[in-house]
Amino acid sequence: MYFDGASNSRGRGVGIVLVSPRDEHIPISIKLEFECTNNMAEYKACIAGLEAAPSLEVQDLDVYEDSLLLICQINGKWLTKEDRLIPYHTYLMSLMKSFHNINVTYISRLRNRFADALTTLASMVDIPVGVKVRPLPIKQHVIPAHVHMVQIAAGCPDGKLWYFDIKNLISGRGHPLEAFLKEKRALQKLVSRYVICGGDLYRRSFDGVQLVCVNEDRAAEILEDVHSDCFTFVKKYHLCQIHANLIHVPLSELYSLTSPWPFSVWGIDIIGKISPKSSSGHEYILVAIDYFI
Repeated sequence: MYFDGASNSRGRGVGIVLVSPRDEHIPISIKLEFECTNNMAEYKACIAGLEAAPSLEVQDLDVYEDSLLLICQINGKWLTKEDRLIPYHTYLMSLMKSFHNINVTYISRLRNRFADALTTLASMVDIPVGVKVRPLPIKQHVIPAHVHMVQIAAGCPDGKLWYFDIKNLISGRGHPLEAFLKEKRALQKLVSRYVICGGDLYRRSFDGVQLVCVNEDRAAEILEDVHSDCFTFVKKYHLCQIHANLIHVPLSELYSLTSPWPFSVWGIDIIGKISPKSSSGHEYILVAIDYFI
């Protein structure tokens, strides 16, 4: 069990994360609607986690927290002297007796970021009285969103995605047969923002181009390797558009200039009188310049 509590000017809340031996994460976020200190919120978070664990038939529990004060007080290394914390500490110790084996360990704040995020969410969000908040699922996407579009094409009602008509018009297949004149004009404006390169559709933007869809033949290849050549092309294409029209070749061949006769044209000047004198007693500086151009 990972837990954390916070009390600040914006609100108070606690966050708990229960992790099963099968690496199943159960997040719990509770908003506190009463005045309390930060240490009281920490105790409340631990109590809420210990109250939720028995409902999951937990008998052995490892508890982790980033508050050294709370950990030392629970382990008995430090005494709990604050009057407002004594009731919390007494009730927490009674809950710990219901477990066969329980270990409380201090960890750094970096290892407790999940519980800390739940705490921040509960303390900063205002939840009106009577409003039911459903569980918040957190999904993970390991590849960019446009790659998913290759997979969902078959799930569309007519088997066509939003860019189907745009790609057809750029490819020279013309407008849809059922399109009206107004729809054709709108489609013509959209087409100016897109370009096809290598059979793939790209959208023009202020920072280059963005991949919209890929050829069906290349879909499997891109899904297997997100960092394929088409993504490299997107990254490099913007620079090509910026520097394509710049000519970096000099107007004529460059060659080194040398002075055929040293000091053929030169100048001399005197700087001084300098006060105070230098460490060697010098009062003037002699400057000689050789003009070799």
